[in-house]
Amino acid sequence: MTPHPLGLARSKIVLITHEFFPYRGGIATWVQEFASAAKAEGWPIEVWCPAAPELHPEKYPFPVVPMPVPGGQGWKSRIALSKFLRQRVATWREAHLLLPDPGPIRTFMDAKLFGLDMPASIRVVLHGTEIIRLARWPWRKKKFWSLLRKAERVAVVSRHNRKLTLDRFPDLPEKVKVAHAAPRSDLAVPRGPVERPWRDKTVILTVARISPRKGQLAMIEAIGRLPSDMRNKIIYRLAGQTNSPSYRDKVESVARRLGVTLEILGKVPDERLPEQYQDADIFALTSREYWGSIEGFGLVYLEAGLFGLPVIAHRTGGVEDAVLDEQTGFLMDPDDRTRLAEAISRLVREPALRARMGARGVTWARSFSWAQTVRDVLED
Repeated sequence: MTPHPLGLARSKIVLITHEFFPYRGGIATWVQEFASAAKAEGWPIEVWCPAAPELHPEKYPFPVVPMPVPGGQGWKSRIALSKFLRQRVATWREAHLLLPDPGPIRTFMDAKLFGLDMPASIRVVLHGTEIIRLARWPWRKKKFWSLLRKAERVAVVSRHNRKLTLDRFPDLPEKVKVAHAAPRSDLAVPRGPVERPWRDKTVILTVARISPRKGQLAMIEAIGRLPSDMRNKIIYRLAGQTNSPSYRDKVESVARRLGVTLEILGKVPDERLPEQYQDADIFALTSREYWGSIEGFGLVYLEAGLFGLPVIAHRTGGVEDAVLDEQTGFLMDPDDRTRLAEAISRLVREPALRARMGARGVTWARSFSWAQTVRDVLED
């Protein structure tokens, strides 16, 4: 492919991020997958990211430029980034700048304060929470709006995020485009249908950090509503690090009180996650908005889909773009424990329904591609 659509076709793309390996999270995954796909599609892309002892730039198929920047969104990080950019201005001023996370976005919101020139071309990617937080206060909202107006493209990861953006900045409809992400390319996905072990228990898996926004407590409460004979046949398994020890304590306490069998695995390495998906019968992630933080899209729902798992999720944020209600799983409002319990009950009682939704989930997950994400972000 010849990347002409950006106009300055011979100029490189400089993707500046504060979230890259060894940092783990949705944006870090997005950056690595996007850059790999862009390189494969013929785009001259570089990734500038915080330096770290564990970072080995030669491992990646695209150039990686380590920066003496601590990462994050705070003043210390933004000052360090602006200093580095001033020193390297000749290498990025005529490039296409891509800002995929809040740290660099906030730095360029204060470009004048930091003595930074604006590049020849700039594109911004918004994942969800930053839309709410950067538009919360009038003075910050004005700076955010000014940057988005200068951008050639404002890519958002879901239809919900497009609505969030245009609700706050209604004069930008031509700039704001949905660019869905896709499952990780390095996920060891089985070639054919997953052969699940026979047992008299149903394993419901959640892959997420243990924190209030991820909603593990909602699942515990809903399972606790089921008749005891059904409840006793369910194992609720959590894979993910604990971000909130007090929330984990509450999850464990409520599970004991309601008689819910709970297994907490802790942080599971990426290469071991396929084992967990293949050993599960149902995937559940009942996220909710929490202190202005939202589920912008939900790559993990698609990853579960690749393993033929039916999904249970809350209708919140951009989740509706990742989960098809009544097709690949069930969606319900975050406070509707009755419908949540009913969804769990149906999937536990009906193996044929699990298989049907799981098969549809495989097809749905495979319809997303990083090559398409690259086109949605970079092409006009």
